[in-house]
Amino acid sequence: MSEAVDKKVPALFHNYLSFAGFTIAIASLCSIILLFLIELTGSTNTAYLGIFAYVILPAGLVFGLILIGAGMLLERRRRRRLSPARSPRFPESISTTPAAAARFLGLSG
Repeated sequence: MSEAVDKKVPALFHNYLSFAGFTIAIASLCSIILLFLIELTGSTNTAYLGIFAYVILPAGLVFGLILIGAGMLLERRRRRRLSPARSPRFPESISTTPAAAARFLGLSG
């Protein structure tokens, strides 16, 4: 009984740069939520809390999201360089194939 094993290609997210960006983004988001809750309870009255919660930490969140995108882009370029035949030049989108449009609309699997 020989069955073809379907090997899934790892997602573009699986690289160190994207993982570092994910870690930074999650840490920033958790810190923003924590500082917002601290400010909401009114236990402290300092202006620096707002600066961190609404300026510095959101910048860290955006930086982490940019790192995730950059890591995915670099991983895609690396995969195309290693085996250009296996990866398409452009990602499959709704406009490139009718099957992709049907999957997007949920009409067929």
